[in-house]
Amino acid sequence: MAKYFFYDTNIVGLVLEEEKATGGAAVQAHAWLNGLAAIGNKVCIANYEDQTSPIKHEFGHIGLVTIYNRKKGLRWVRWIFYRFPSIYRALRKARPNYLYESIPSWESFFTGIICKTLGIKQILRLSSDIILDERYLTRNSKMDHWLMKLGIQISDYVLCQNDYQFNLMIKMYPDKSFIKIYNPFIHQKQVVVKSRQRTYIAWIANFRFPKNLELLYEIAILLKDQKFEVAGIYVNQHPEVDKYLAKLKQLKNVKFKGHVKRKEIYEFLSGARFLLNTSHYEGFSNTYLEAMAVGTPMLVRPNANPDQIINKYDLGIVYQDKHDLKLKLDLMSEADYQRLSDQAIEYVNKNHDHIELAKKLTRFLEREKTNSHTCKADTSVELKMDSASIK
Repeated sequence: MAKYFFYDTNIVGLVLEEEKATGGAAVQAHAWLNGLAAIGNKVCIANYEDQTSPIKHEFGHIGLVTIYNRKKGLRWVRWIFYRFPSIYRALRKARPNYLYESIPSWESFFTGIICKTLGIKQILRLSSDIILDERYLTRNSKMDHWLMKLGIQISDYVLCQNDYQFNLMIKMYPDKSFIKIYNPFIHQKQVVVKSRQRTYIAWIANFRFPKNLELLYEIAILLKDQKFEVAGIYVNQHPEVDKYLAKLKQLKNVKFKGHVKRKEIYEFLSGARFLLNTSHYEGFSNTYLEAMAVGTPMLVRPNANPDQIINKYDLGIVYQDKHDLKLKLDLMSEADYQRLSDQAIEYVNKNHDHIELAKKLTRFLEREKTNSHTCKADTSVELKMDSASIK
């Protein structure tokens, strides 16, 4: 079996006794590492030297690898003279077979060089659709974009979340090894779908511009007879986020829950009638899977409906705008709602098991390792067939 190093310092926030809020990429990576460990692989995650909180006892199988101290080094040169050398030494000591990055960034090029030097295979997971298109430049510099693209180019494997990402990879990086594979999900056996009344519409995300709090506010205003419970924390300063957070806090039908811990997420979602997503874009939101597990249907926009699974598998409502959402909710019967709820549970159990997807990932990696000279055309066909099999 292999050893996997997860280069994402947010993952550790999920395994510490003092749990910290993280983004969806870290939650997804956490499911990957548990799936890989369950089938016999060794797993370890990056940790800061100045992170001292103890790890939860149930995660004793996960190794912590110290990469650097966040407080050390001169601001403008610390990456070159301190951080990257420290990462190099940490990886040389840990000696993993694979390095997994949750979010490709400008760092990916330099970690890729380190991996090439040490003979480590680098895996990049495309966390968002914007990574491969022009929207990336709306939030990042041209230099960041250039280095990130170089990072994808020199990486060994790329994991796509949906068809949009997969088809762009075919056009932009036709000679790379890549596959479409959906997000893994750790189904909690003890989770029981609540029989009590579902009383609110849930919304979960860290408060950032891509999550579109403006639309959340407009929907809450329009659906004034509905209760909304909003879970998340403020992570990025942005004028629009600030503006609509303030407006939302003034609404009587909106309640803020703050950070909901992993062990509390199913309690929160199973009390909700729907999970509302208002994002400008999504790759494949982990909150969808968490909601499906407790039979909570989704309310999503077309650009946050990966591979059209919401309408294709009858998992919720796809709405064009706030008025379209209100109309569709008004027309929904209890029988319609129950069908969506039942379909959601069936879908997530059938398609997103973390152990089965970990096996699928390892089969892909083993195949690519032994067949690295597969021609371009054959690779594209093979991966398209392979990606369809998980649906």
